[in-house]
Amino acid sequence: MPLGPKDITPMEMATAYSTFANDGLQVDPIFIERVEDSDGMIIFENTPAPERAISVQSARLVNQVLEANVRGGTGTRARLENQVAAGKTGTAQDFSDAWFVGYTPHLATAVWMGNPDEQIPMTGVDRGAMGRGNVFGGSLPAMIWGAFNKTYHEGLQPLTFEPPEWTRAGTRIRTDQEEDDYRELIESFCGVDNEDAEIDTDEDGVVDFCDPGKTEFEFDEGIGECPMLFEPVDSDEDGEIDGCTPPTTTTSTTTLPPTATTGDPATTTSNTTPSPPATTTQPPT
Repeated sequence: MPLGPKDITPMEMATAYSTFANDGLQVDPIFIERVEDSDGMIIFENTPAPERAISVQSARLVNQVLEANVRGGTGTRARLENQVAAGKTGTAQDFSDAWFVGYTPHLATAVWMGNPDEQIPMTGVDRGAMGRGNVFGGSLPAMIWGAFNKTYHEGLQPLTFEPPEWTRAGTRIRTDQEEDDYRELIESFCGVDNEDAEIDTDEDGVVDFCDPGKTEFEFDEGIGECPMLFEPVDSDEDGEIDGCTPPTTTTSTTTLPPTATTGDPATTTSNTTPSPPATTTQPPT
């Protein structure tokens, strides 16, 4: 969810990121859960209606990437002690806007720092323990996000994100320019800088499998000498692995995360929904 020139509110950002935590289901935020009369009878109840925005697999892949960003990337100042978190930083080129938008399996929260009336560069600012300097997404916004969520998650059961059903090394895209008037993009599942490992048995231009002895993958002992989740190939049936193919299973069976309670501390309203979190906190200005 990149940040661009178009104005967008923290609520919109938190709602978008909550979709990742919800396994790809988008839920509109609500401020009022229900209204009761003096006798306790419910006269109005707000029932969320989740809609599928992206696939479960896509959401879980994003979770994996953004969790790594908090664990060891630009969002490390948002880390929580006993709860996994995922998130993304954002910084305007002149430091006039700084964001940290993140989430856990319990709550999605967006923090924005800036001036709503005009673009004022936040340079030479006292950043506490970080010293004086520029405000960027991984500095004060991430620290504010972490401080709020540390308090919010006290007493809550630590939860983890469901992993993607399967992942493999990134593909390498190269061009074949043997003829001046012909150019073709070729996708290889052998990974980056592993051209020597590519095996094309029928010479049709499509990589059939990878030579494990020439790849730079980290190998998994549980499946022979092939990269994690790749399937070994013994083409000559001599008992030795000749290469590896990517996994063939792509189906996905999932269950939704547990019920979560979210809130907006700026208005002290609570929102308990039968679906995963879909609300946020209003950031400081």
